[in-house]
Amino acid sequence: MKRSLIAAACLLLLAGCGSSAKPKPVAATPSPTATTATISQYASHLNGTLKSWQEAYGHWHDDCLIDPAAICPVEALTLHITSQTLTTVIDSARDKDSHVYIGPPPAEIARLVDDTYNDAIAMSNATEDNENISTADAFDAGTRLSSDIDEWGPYLS
Repeated sequence: MKRSLIAAACLLLLAGCGSSAKPKPVAATPSPTATTATISQYASHLNGTLKSWQEAYGHWHDDCLIDPAAICPVEALTLHITSQTLTTVIDSARDKDSHVYIGPPPAEIARLVDDTYNDAIAMSNATEDNENISTADAFDAGTRLSSDIDEWGPYLS
């Protein structure tokens, strides 16, 4: 009895192996096309860098405007790097070749994204020579960028 069960099982297995059913073709899924990113995607993408910049600017503003000789070169360097990081983050969101590409910003925030980008470049330029910084230029650029970041407020979590 055992032998007949084993033989039946083997026959079933062999019958399945000889099956020549053709696999069904798989329809290719079209890759997504570049579309406009959402406000939420941009806010999420920029959130951490905007907060880092605000923190760096706050330290520079509080420490260097009161006592410029103290740690201003270090604070200015941090502000310079954080401003450059902000431009890089915005570039990466808009660059189709970037691994973090999310697309162009929606019309509602397109001007804000451009203003933030341009003012971050201005701040980076104003703090480039952290040993001989023009406090007036850095303060002006910082005030503009800080205002841009305030406009991001309703979109940030």
